[in-house]
Amino acid sequence: MLSTLNLIELLKNITILYVEDDEDTIEVMKNTLSEFSKNIIIAKNGEEAINIVNTKDINLIITDIEMPVKNGIEFIREIRSTNLTIPIIVFTAYSTKDYLLECVNLNIQGYIQKPISYQKIKDVLYKVIDYLDIKFESNIKITDDIEFDFSRQDLRNLKTGEPIRINRKELKTIEILLKSKNYVVTYEQIENYVWKSDNEHMSSTALRTIIKNLRKKVANIPIINVSGLGYKIDLM
Repeated sequence: MLSTLNLIELLKNITILYVEDDEDTIEVMKNTLSEFSKNIIIAKNGEEAINIVNTKDINLIITDIEMPVKNGIEFIREIRSTNLTIPIIVFTAYSTKDYLLECVNLNIQGYIQKPISYQKIKDVLYKVIDYLDIKFESNIKITDDIEFDFSRQDLRNLKTGEPIRINRKELKTIEILLKSKNYVVTYEQIENYVWKSDNEHMSSTALRTIIKNLRKKVANIPIINVSGLGYKIDLM
Protein backbone atom coordinates (compact mmCIF):
# COMPACT_ATOMS: atom_id res chain seq x y z
CA MET A 1 0.00 0.00 0.00
CA LEU A 2 1.08 3.56 -0.68
CA SER A 3 2.50 5.50 2.26
CA THR A 4 0.59 8.46 3.66
CA LEU A 5 3.13 10.80 2.02
CA ASN A 6 2.53 9.13 -1.35
CA LEU A 7 -1.24 9.43 -0.86
CA ILE A 8 -0.87 13.15 -0.13
CA GLU A 9 1.36 13.58 -3.18
CA LEU A 10 -1.23 11.95 -5.45
CA LEU A 11 -4.24 13.82 -4.06
CA LYS A 12 -2.76 17.28 -3.53
CA ASN A 13 -4.08 18.78 -6.79
CA ILE A 14 -7.57 17.26 -6.85
CA THR A 15 -10.55 19.44 -5.88
CA ILE A 16 -12.72 18.07 -3.08
CA LEU A 17 -16.26 19.28 -2.43
CA TYR A 18 -17.27 18.69 1.20
CA VAL A 19 -21.00 19.07 1.95
CA GLU A 20 -21.95 19.52 5.62
CA ASP A 21 -24.08 21.94 7.65
CA ASP A 22 -22.56 21.52 11.12
CA GLU A 23 -19.91 24.19 11.71
CA ASP A 24 -17.86 22.17 14.21
CA THR A 25 -17.73 19.15 11.91
CA ILE A 26 -16.84 21.38 8.96
CA GLU A 27 -13.85 22.78 10.84
CA VAL A 28 -12.54 19.33 11.82
CA MET A 29 -13.03 17.83 8.36
CA LYS A 30 -11.61 20.84 6.52
CA ASN A 31 -8.44 20.68 8.61
CA THR A 32 -8.12 16.93 8.01
CA LEU A 33 -8.85 17.04 4.28
CA SER A 34 -6.42 19.95 3.85
CA GLU A 35 -3.62 17.57 4.81
CA PHE A 36 -4.36 15.62 1.61
CA SER A 37 -5.49 18.26 -0.89
CA LYS A 38 -4.92 21.99 -1.23
CA ASN A 39 -8.27 22.51 -2.98
CA ILE A 40 -11.17 22.08 -0.54
CA ILE A 41 -14.58 23.65 -1.28
CA ILE A 42 -17.33 23.72 1.37
CA ALA A 43 -21.10 23.62 0.76
CA LYS A 44 -23.63 23.68 3.62
CA ASN A 45 -26.55 21.96 1.91
CA GLY A 46 -27.35 19.91 -1.17
CA GLU A 47 -28.73 22.83 -3.15
CA GLU A 48 -25.56 24.87 -2.67
CA ALA A 49 -23.49 21.80 -3.55
CA ILE A 50 -25.39 21.28 -6.83
CA ASN A 51 -24.60 24.86 -7.88
CA ILE A 52 -20.90 24.30 -7.13
CA VAL A 53 -20.76 21.03 -9.09
CA ASN A 54 -22.42 22.77 -12.05
CA THR A 55 -19.92 25.64 -12.09
CA LYS A 56 -16.61 24.16 -10.89
CA ASP A 57 -14.40 21.23 -11.83
CA ILE A 58 -14.88 18.86 -8.87
CA ASN A 59 -12.89 15.60 -8.62
CA LEU A 60 -14.34 14.15 -5.40
CA ILE A 61 -17.49 14.72 -3.34
CA ILE A 62 -17.75 13.95 0.39
CA THR A 63 -21.23 14.57 1.76
CA ASP A 64 -23.24 14.23 4.93
CA ILE A 65 -26.88 13.07 4.70
CA GLU A 66 -28.90 15.11 7.19
CA MET A 67 -28.82 18.69 5.86
CA PRO A 68 -31.34 21.51 5.33
CA VAL A 69 -32.83 22.58 1.96
CA LYS A 70 -31.72 19.43 0.10
CA ASN A 71 -30.39 16.41 2.01
CA GLY A 72 -27.49 14.19 1.00
CA ILE A 73 -29.54 11.45 -0.66
CA GLU A 74 -31.49 14.00 -2.75
CA PHE A 75 -28.21 15.71 -3.66
CA ILE A 76 -26.52 12.45 -4.71
CA ARG A 77 -29.57 11.35 -6.67
CA GLU A 78 -29.52 14.62 -8.63
CA ILE A 79 -25.76 14.32 -9.28
CA ARG A 80 -26.15 10.75 -10.51
CA SER A 81 -28.89 11.77 -12.93
CA THR A 82 -26.23 13.55 -15.02
CA ASN A 83 -22.86 12.25 -13.75
CA LEU A 84 -22.29 8.55 -13.11
CA THR A 85 -18.52 8.69 -12.69
CA ILE A 86 -17.59 11.37 -10.13
CA PRO A 87 -16.58 9.57 -6.91
CA ILE A 88 -18.87 10.23 -3.93
CA ILE A 89 -18.15 9.40 -0.30
CA VAL A 90 -21.01 9.41 2.21
CA PHE A 91 -20.27 10.57 5.74
CA THR A 92 -23.04 9.96 8.26
CA ALA A 93 -24.21 8.64 11.63
CA TYR A 94 -26.76 6.29 10.03
CA SER A 95 -26.10 2.57 9.76
CA THR A 96 -29.42 0.87 8.82
CA LYS A 97 -29.40 -1.77 6.10
CA ASP A 98 -32.08 0.03 4.06
CA TYR A 99 -30.06 3.21 4.12
CA LEU A 100 -26.85 1.44 3.11
CA LEU A 101 -28.66 -0.28 0.25
CA GLU A 102 -29.89 3.07 -1.05
CA CYS A 103 -26.32 4.37 -1.01
CA VAL A 104 -25.08 1.33 -2.94
CA ASN A 105 -27.81 1.81 -5.53
CA LEU A 106 -26.61 5.37 -6.06
CA ASN A 107 -23.07 4.13 -6.88
CA ILE A 108 -21.26 5.36 -3.78
CA GLN A 109 -17.49 4.85 -3.75
CA GLY A 110 -17.03 5.08 0.01
CA TYR A 111 -18.95 5.19 3.27
CA ILE A 112 -17.64 6.66 6.52
CA GLN A 113 -19.68 6.20 9.67
CA LYS A 114 -19.35 8.84 12.38
CA PRO A 115 -17.53 9.62 14.65
CA ILE A 116 -14.78 11.21 12.56
CA SER A 117 -11.44 9.40 12.44
CA TYR A 118 -8.30 10.33 10.54
CA GLN A 119 -7.73 6.65 9.77
CA LYS A 120 -11.26 6.20 8.38
CA ILE A 121 -10.77 9.17 6.07
CA LYS A 122 -7.37 7.95 4.92
CA ASP A 123 -8.69 4.43 4.24
CA VAL A 124 -11.50 5.69 2.02
CA LEU A 125 -9.14 8.05 0.16
CA TYR A 126 -7.04 5.03 -0.82
CA LYS A 127 -10.17 3.70 -2.56
CA VAL A 128 -10.55 7.00 -4.41
CA ILE A 129 -6.98 6.70 -5.72
CA ASP A 130 -7.82 3.29 -7.20
CA TYR A 131 -11.17 4.48 -8.56
CA LEU A 132 -9.67 7.53 -10.29
CA ASP A 133 -6.64 5.48 -11.36
CA ILE A 134 -4.27 8.25 -10.19
CA LYS A 135 -0.63 7.28 -10.58
CA PHE A 136 2.76 8.88 -10.24
CA GLU A 137 4.37 10.04 -13.46
CA SER A 138 7.62 8.11 -13.77
CA ASN A 139 9.18 10.80 -15.95
CA ILE A 140 8.36 14.29 -17.17
CA LYS A 141 9.58 15.93 -20.35
CA ILE A 142 10.83 19.42 -19.50
CA THR A 143 11.95 20.57 -22.94
CA ASP A 144 12.12 18.88 -26.34
CA ASP A 145 15.52 17.43 -25.38
CA ILE A 146 15.45 17.08 -21.58
CA GLU A 147 13.51 14.71 -19.32
CA PHE A 148 13.43 14.17 -15.56
CA ASP A 149 13.15 10.53 -14.45
CA PHE A 150 11.67 10.17 -10.94
CA SER A 151 12.53 6.49 -10.62
CA ARG A 152 16.21 6.99 -11.55
CA GLN A 153 16.38 10.42 -9.91
CA ASP A 154 18.18 12.02 -12.81
CA LEU A 155 17.90 14.67 -15.47
CA ARG A 156 18.67 13.23 -18.90
CA ASN A 157 19.38 14.44 -22.43
CA LEU A 158 16.98 12.51 -24.65
CA LYS A 159 19.12 12.90 -27.78
CA THR A 160 22.34 11.55 -26.27
CA GLY A 161 20.82 9.41 -23.51
CA GLU A 162 23.35 10.90 -21.11
CA PRO A 163 22.47 12.28 -17.65
CA ILE A 164 22.97 16.00 -17.02
CA ARG A 165 25.28 16.57 -14.08
CA ILE A 166 23.53 18.45 -11.30
CA ASN A 167 24.20 18.50 -7.58
CA ARG A 168 21.86 17.21 -4.88
CA LYS A 169 20.18 20.54 -4.07
CA GLU A 170 19.63 21.29 -7.76
CA LEU A 171 18.04 17.86 -8.18
CA LYS A 172 15.76 18.30 -5.15
CA THR A 173 14.73 21.76 -6.33
CA ILE A 174 13.74 20.64 -9.80
CA GLU A 175 12.02 17.58 -8.30
CA ILE A 176 9.69 19.62 -6.06
CA LEU A 177 8.93 22.05 -8.89
CA LEU A 178 7.99 19.14 -11.17
CA LYS A 179 5.87 17.46 -8.50
CA SER A 180 3.80 20.66 -8.44
CA LYS A 181 4.19 21.53 -12.11
CA ASN A 182 2.22 24.59 -13.23
CA TYR A 183 1.60 25.52 -9.57
CA VAL A 184 3.64 27.93 -7.46
CA VAL A 185 5.94 26.26 -4.93
CA THR A 186 6.52 28.72 -2.09
CA TYR A 187 9.94 29.64 -0.75
CA GLU A 188 9.02 27.90 2.51
CA GLN A 189 8.04 24.68 0.72
CA ILE A 190 11.31 24.71 -1.24
CA GLU A 191 13.32 25.27 1.95
CA ASN A 192 11.55 22.43 3.76
CA TYR A 193 12.04 20.01 0.86
CA VAL A 194 15.59 20.91 -0.20
CA TRP A 195 17.37 22.28 2.86
CA LYS A 196 15.68 20.96 6.02
CA SER A 197 16.73 17.34 5.40
CA ASP A 198 20.32 18.58 5.89
CA ASN A 199 19.31 20.66 8.94
CA GLU A 200 20.18 23.81 7.02
CA HIS A 201 18.43 27.11 6.40
CA MET A 202 17.90 28.44 2.91
CA SER A 203 19.07 31.91 1.96
CA SER A 204 17.52 33.79 -0.95
CA THR A 205 20.99 34.02 -2.51
CA ALA A 206 21.48 30.24 -2.35
CA LEU A 207 18.12 29.58 -3.99
CA ARG A 208 18.75 32.12 -6.74
CA THR A 209 22.11 30.45 -7.41
CA ILE A 210 20.44 27.05 -7.79
CA ILE A 211 17.82 28.42 -10.19
CA LYS A 212 20.56 30.21 -12.17
CA ASN A 213 22.58 26.97 -12.42
CA LEU A 214 19.56 24.99 -13.57
CA ARG A 215 18.87 27.55 -16.28
CA LYS A 216 22.48 27.25 -17.45
CA LYS A 217 22.47 23.45 -17.48
CA VAL A 218 19.02 23.09 -19.09
CA ALA A 219 18.51 25.60 -21.90
CA ASN A 220 14.98 27.02 -22.02
CA ILE A 221 13.91 25.34 -18.78
CA PRO A 222 10.54 27.01 -18.04
CA ILE A 223 11.18 28.02 -14.41
CA ILE A 224 9.28 31.17 -13.52
CA ASN A 225 9.74 33.37 -10.44
CA VAL A 226 6.49 34.55 -8.87
CA SER A 227 7.57 37.65 -6.97
CA GLY A 228 7.12 37.43 -3.22
CA LEU A 229 5.83 33.84 -3.38
CA GLY A 230 8.23 31.37 -4.92
CA TYR A 231 8.86 29.54 -8.21
CA LYS A 232 6.95 27.33 -10.59
CA ILE A 233 7.84 25.25 -13.62
CA ASP A 234 5.41 26.01 -16.43
CA LEU A 235 4.73 22.94 -18.58
CA MET A 236 1.98 22.37 -21.13
